[in-house]
Amino acid sequence: MIVTGVGVVSPAGTGLEALKNVLQANTPPLPMPMGTREKLPVLQVPAEVFKNPLLSPVRRADRFSKMSLLAALEAWQGTQADPARVGIILASACGPHATVFKFVNDLLEFGESQSSPTVFSQSVHAAAASMIASAIKSHGPVLNVADLRFPFETALELADAWLKEGRCDVVLVGATEECSEVYIHAISRMWGDRFVPGEGSFFFRCEREGKGPSVRVQKALVDLPARSLKNSLSLGEGSSVEAQEASGIRYSGSLRIGGAFLLAVADWLLRGEQFKLLGEAVSSGPIQIISKCGDSQRVIVVEEKQ
Repeated sequence: MIVTGVGVVSPAGTGLEALKNVLQANTPPLPMPMGTREKLPVLQVPAEVFKNPLLSPVRRADRFSKMSLLAALEAWQGTQADPARVGIILASACGPHATVFKFVNDLLEFGESQSSPTVFSQSVHAAAASMIASAIKSHGPVLNVADLRFPFETALELADAWLKEGRCDVVLVGATEECSEVYIHAISRMWGDRFVPGEGSFFFRCEREGKGPSVRVQKALVDLPARSLKNSLSLGEGSSVEAQEASGIRYSGSLRIGGAFLLAVADWLLRGEQFKLLGEAVSSGPIQIISKCGDSQRVIVVEEKQ
């Protein structure tokens, strides 16, 4: 499976270039307090991101859908594929939970007759992927993956299966997570201030074969020990400052779609860019991306296309 395009919405801003800039300068985005009760520091996507003119047709959409759409459109740029042969897979640990709770709160406060149908439609997990399909005019399969452990890794494996079995020529596979009052409340109750919550959206245009410079996803392994490779990008669950600095969490925040963030970083590295991450220079060559949850881990191995 070849990655031929990448789209990013992160605490650094819109686009892969914005993420590159903070990585090159070694200046992670500053966590800002969020939440009316806990005031927990959070790595949020800047408000300016949502003023993008590309979002004008979906100006009434929620944050989750807007982040997903912007990242997907960036990854989609330059594609000339048969709309019927394009698939979309969107992964998330919590989905559009902020919109879900908004609708429930409105329902309890104002009653069923006064609740917004717009808010209800966006509370459905399929809403964001449907907006993407409409924007790029695709008519292929669309799937949403919700998993608290390894949502992105699961979506990547499904995309690989769609391509191998010939169901699609192109698959837009991505992962989105957002912060909210409920999310912050849950994290503060479970872990206190040991974790910095984050949010963002990361999309990848995947094809069986790609033209020009591209990156090959060699393997997506399930619950297997990580191979000993020269380069390793890890997003673990360590709660100490040292563990967070050593895993890249300071650029993205603690989030279950961290594998998608690291795949965007690995894609950039394998295309010839260089910067220092985790305190050591990362060179070209196969890179393993390790995501951990409890005693389990999933490993994605990526390499430059030969």
